[in-house]
Amino acid sequence: MLAGQPRGFLAILLTEIWERFSFYGMRALLVFYLVRHFQLTESDAVGVYASYAGLLYLTPIVGGYVADRILGLRTAVIAGALLMTAGQFAMTFEDSGLAVVYLALSLNAVGNGLFKPSLSTLLGSLYDKSDSRRDAGFTLFFMGVNVGAAAAALVCGYLGEVYGWRYGFGAAGVGMLGGLAVFWLHSPAKGDQYLSREVPASHRATTGVVVVLALVASWYLLQNRQLVGILLAVGCVVTLAVLVWAAVTRLNADERTRVFTLLGFAAVSVLYWALEDQSATSINLLTHHFVDRDVLGLTVQASQYLALGPLFIIALGPAVASWWQRFELRGGATGSAAKFAVGMSSLGIGYLLLAAPALLGTDAERMSAWWLIVSYLFHALGQLCVVPICLAQVTLLAPTTWVSVLIGVWYLSVAVGIALSGSVAQLALTAESGQSTLGGYGIAFLAMAVSCLLVAVGMKMFSGKVRMIEDKQRHARGDSAKVESGGIAVERQAVCS
Repeated sequence: MLAGQPRGFLAILLTEIWERFSFYGMRALLVFYLVRHFQLTESDAVGVYASYAGLLYLTPIVGGYVADRILGLRTAVIAGALLMTAGQFAMTFEDSGLAVVYLALSLNAVGNGLFKPSLSTLLGSLYDKSDSRRDAGFTLFFMGVNVGAAAAALVCGYLGEVYGWRYGFGAAGVGMLGGLAVFWLHSPAKGDQYLSREVPASHRATTGVVVVLALVASWYLLQNRQLVGILLAVGCVVTLAVLVWAAVTRLNADERTRVFTLLGFAAVSVLYWALEDQSATSINLLTHHFVDRDVLGLTVQASQYLALGPLFIIALGPAVASWWQRFELRGGATGSAAKFAVGMSSLGIGYLLLAAPALLGTDAERMSAWWLIVSYLFHALGQLCVVPICLAQVTLLAPTTWVSVLIGVWYLSVAVGIALSGSVAQLALTAESGQSTLGGYGIAFLAMAVSCLLVAVGMKMFSGKVRMIEDKQRHARGDSAKVESGGIAVERQAVCS
């Protein structure tokens, strides 16, 4: 599959693998670093992580505009990679205080805003709409992303927890530097103005000002985390109000129905991400405190268990996609809402598997690691059912001129959900000390499981109506096969993000 891909694909793939290695290396260690090195309470550390992760999904909204209208995609990728490299290496200065940590996280957040949307757009630009290589390309991209994520947890997690934090973060920095080097050395096709256009000096100055302001804002927000929640809440209210007003005044009845359906999915996605993104916080802390991490004679560091999710996705992704196709060929009625219900059920089962031993055990006992491993398996299955459908559904249901706006709404829902994940994780921590107890985790995971299963029931109840809306739109377009093919490509891109 790789040999037949267009020029530039390998460079983009390797750049993304290294960037994901860098990001997931930071993700695996951040909460432990704040708790065990800076002596923050687990509650405060979880709050820092959630605010940082929320900013990671907010900055691409502005960064994508800057990349497209001012810098150009290639320059934006390089600038973003430079900022993230600096951010990762700044984390290696362990004795410099929390102010430097907040600066490092700000560099990563702002750099990601330039890097992430630009690299994804560059990948899509390699293919014409009718290019038969697109599906294979996005499949490879999807596999590469998860390879980088799994390797990061195994390598950075081990180095950070065994040899010292600076080595774990340093390895993540080397990964980002590797991605930058690969992309920098890649020479775009001669005459390709879209990828290599010159950047006017005035634009460079403007971008510099925007980046500095964004860094200052991010640094301030990370130290005043309640403002991140306020910012997201205001953004959601304003966005929803504008979209509803525009839908009512500018769209016909059929288009309004499709837009309101997508907004409903975005709202449910907030809960999904708030519950799904617990691996770096509550599940990671549970693993450190209460799980017997010796497996098959090997002692595995808590942060290394984060590799399980990406590894299961790599192993199970093709099988899950093939199963859905066979199910539909046999006449099974699926649609986005039905798949979402299956995914939420799987996520809920994963939390039940964590809640049961936590509720039955004591703080002096250690859970078997197999509870955790099987839980990660069900969470991966849930992700494969939920995440791939969301952007593909936007491309199907959104009115033609609303696609980009509604994709932005999807990313906003991800940002809100991940920002809320900190509050969800804090359910397991005692209010007095901000630390964790096994019983607290049991209650929290049981609440998460029940929430997942209730949402799954609700989505199943509406699945028939949603399927009718989707089928009507496919029939109206008259190009069902093309929609499905394009949806597969976008689905794989969604999983990668």
